[in-house]
Amino acid sequence: MAVPEMSTYNLKALCIGASENYLAYYADKSEEPGKGSLNLHFYPSLILHKSIAFQKTIQIDIKLGYLIVLTSKFQVFSLPDMNMIYTSQESPQMFSIDKNDVALIYKGKIVVFSLKEMGNIGEYEFKSELRKGFLLSGVGVLIQSRYFLNFLAFHKGESTVFELKKPGLKGIFNLDLPAPDVVHINQYSLILVTSNDCSFFIDYSLKSYQRYPTIKHPSSPQLISFLHPCYLLSFFQSTLSIYLIYTGEKVHNYQIPSINADIYFSSYQTLFVSSTSGLLGISTPSLDTLIPSLLIKKKFDIALEVCNDTCSYLTQRVYFEYAIFMFFQERDYQRSAHYFRKSEEYWAVCSLLRKIVTLPAYTYEKCEEMLVKACEKVAGYSILQSHVEFISQKQALLYDSALKQRIIHNFIPFFHMARKTEDENLKLFAECWLFSALLYLPNQSGELFVIVRDPSNKLPLKFCEGQLKYFYKLDLLFELFLTRKIYKPPLDLMLQKFTEDKSQYWLIKMKDFLMRVNSNPQLFLDYVQKLFCESPKHAEDLLLGYPEILSKVNILDTLVPIMQKFSGKKLIIQFLLNRENREEANFLAKLYIEETMMGNVNPKELITYLGTRPQKYNPAIVLKYFPKNALQRERCLVLDLLGKYEEILHYYIYQEKNLQAAKEYVKFKLSKDVTSLFIIKISKAPMTEKAQNTLIDFLNEANPDIIDHNIAFTFIPYSMNIQKISRYLYKAMHSLASDELKLQVKSKLQENMMLEMLNKYFQYAQNSVEIHEDSRCDKCNKKIKNRDFAVTIDREIVHYSCYEGK
Repeated sequence: MAVPEMSTYNLKALCIGASENYLAYYADKSEEPGKGSLNLHFYPSLILHKSIAFQKTIQIDIKLGYLIVLTSKFQVFSLPDMNMIYTSQESPQMFSIDKNDVALIYKGKIVVFSLKEMGNIGEYEFKSELRKGFLLSGVGVLIQSRYFLNFLAFHKGESTVFELKKPGLKGIFNLDLPAPDVVHINQYSLILVTSNDCSFFIDYSLKSYQRYPTIKHPSSPQLISFLHPCYLLSFFQSTLSIYLIYTGEKVHNYQIPSINADIYFSSYQTLFVSSTSGLLGISTPSLDTLIPSLLIKKKFDIALEVCNDTCSYLTQRVYFEYAIFMFFQERDYQRSAHYFRKSEEYWAVCSLLRKIVTLPAYTYEKCEEMLVKACEKVAGYSILQSHVEFISQKQALLYDSALKQRIIHNFIPFFHMARKTEDENLKLFAECWLFSALLYLPNQSGELFVIVRDPSNKLPLKFCEGQLKYFYKLDLLFELFLTRKIYKPPLDLMLQKFTEDKSQYWLIKMKDFLMRVNSNPQLFLDYVQKLFCESPKHAEDLLLGYPEILSKVNILDTLVPIMQKFSGKKLIIQFLLNRENREEANFLAKLYIEETMMGNVNPKELITYLGTRPQKYNPAIVLKYFPKNALQRERCLVLDLLGKYEEILHYYIYQEKNLQAAKEYVKFKLSKDVTSLFIIKISKAPMTEKAQNTLIDFLNEANPDIIDHNIAFTFIPYSMNIQKISRYLYKAMHSLASDELKLQVKSKLQENMMLEMLNKYFQYAQNSVEIHEDSRCDKCNKKIKNRDFAVTIDREIVHYSCYEGK
């Protein structure tokens, strides 16, 4: 695998700082110790950009476009012009940078400085001596002394010191050894701890980071550093050992000259360290080199770790090659399909599996260009040439029936995901592949129904029809036709099957299919007639199920004649009863009347229909359907809806001579108008004894509030015995007296209201003033004329302007 490269630069540095674009270092003048130059080079070309005379420098760093220098003061310079923009008043011992903040470490305190605000944002006391300090931004400062390792935690503007080598705390440090050396890896928010001959990682919560293993060194190293993204550099007397942090294995050794372990700087992807031969630079390989080298070695897990840590664009390629390895070498098709989904190399997988199932030629024509491009793309990957040939179908995959089913079963979720993409051609390929794959597998009709019922599916109809007929999956074929709103071919096929088998199963299928037809009403009517011809019962069940298509059918002009022809009026009545259309309700009333006259329908059914509320029919139209001298009682129900009470009472009193029915009807209506008509008609001379008795019973029983007593007193015969209606007369007088009392109270209230209004009027009149052409303002003594005026409490007349200025 690719390893970091080492270079030697003929530079003598006492202090180093670097970034991706710059290298800065301080060099002493040999003739004047303590005085030297601060040099800025472009990196990686190392062309000198600027050199300025400078005093002895302790520490250098480059962050956020600033050159940060520690001499006797903490100073910040702009880049690339190297103009000083900040200098501290005090002299810190060292500094540590994390993100946008700098920890300035003084004797007895730590100050947090913001590079964005160019000022201090926090100050914390710390009395112990220290060798190194590392700012963990927003959390605290990790402090390394000779024998102790402490953590200064920030919390709401205050700090707390934890002694990490205290017995029982964390349990990850050896108490018998000096304080371990630490390196801050701010890219991952981790701390690399080296104690004696072991290096391990802890997180900001100071707990062991289990993702990376402990790395064992042959002896205690002079210097330990981390090189992004995945290397640990361990310097010994004459050797540099490079370890892979994901596994802890040593991947390379370099022979190096003696180094000065106190003069080094680790930037994002390069480590600079001073040696007897000059400045050593160790640079990490680019991801374009590192990841393919891992893939060649089949170290897929490590390649994925690197991609995850760096958010590399090569992640999808790693997943694809991992999937290919699982497919061909391991034959783990479940994991292979999983990694293929993550790779999103859909067309390459389509090319690999295009011949495992039968696909229509139309699909190959539409997708050929994408398949070729995918094969050309993966040909540049680190996979075997034979695998590339399998993907491009230059070499055919060999598998038995069991292996084929296993592959198909594991890749169904992949193609389900592919059909959800926005690429129309990919969706077509995925749906065709899924259709053929699910058709090939046993007991997969449920998933196939989901695909064919999807109204947006792109399945070629002719291909699917042939396949479904071949496998005798006619239910799926019918569903596909329904989804595409193509009705005639499946209905003809059902009739054909019925003709061949004489099985009611096909008529039931036909009925269920017609129930779901929602367009082409003429075709619906044609096949309803055909269903009536084969099985009137199934046709009746269909119509009484009220399919959705009926909303588009002219029921009275088209469907009713069909029902009349095949099943008669009984079906029509049963069908129309649950309909809401008024025109159809009028027709149903007419049909009921005709059938009742013919004796085919019980009159009670007609009465029930006419009396159902709310009524659906138009009473004025239905009244015309009744014959003159028949169904009079039923006719009265319609007359009642039209308010023709006189005709109803005339029928009951004079035609049917059912005075009791007339009386009960009047009591039911609770209307003075109806009561008055009843009294007038029943009192008509010559008045029979039966009529007289009926009137007496009514007057004595009825609520007096529904009787117009003036009408009653007018039409009651003089010959009637007053004693027989004494009960009524008592109630009538009481009602009239009550009405008179109400009238008197109302008059009294109106009189009081009038008196109150008059009283208010006279009060206003007393307070009134008279204004004439000679009236003058009591304030300014000028005439009022037509100007606004006011009357004061003392009844003075003044101009309104004079009143406001008062």
